[in-house]
Amino acid sequence: MTINFTDGDGDIGLTRDDISQNLRIIDSRTGELASSFKIPEIPASGSNNGIRGTMRFRVFSTCCIYTNGQAPCEASTLIPTNVLKLAITLSDRAGNVSNTVETSPITLICN
Repeated sequence: MTINFTDGDGDIGLTRDDISQNLRIIDSRTGELASSFKIPEIPASGSNNGIRGTMRFRVFSTCCIYTNGQAPCEASTLIPTNVLKLAITLSDRAGNVSNTVETSPITLICN
């Protein structure tokens, strides 16, 4: 997954000692946390504190979820696909949370 970011305050990323995870990915099917990452501190450069850039990270596959009561993560011939979107937010060191960015629909093959 690749996202572009802009941080006007330049306080994106966490210090080495901070064990928090500040990038969160929510599964639209459940509204629950699907994955999270710790974005390391990005050093300020120059007199302007704002920063912008591109983040690339790998989100590992998730299971199909079935509406018919079948156990998740098992192959299904009755429900061959699942469609989901992932919602991504990022927090800075001051605790400010970014706007939510949502992926295009992702189709999972369930059989």
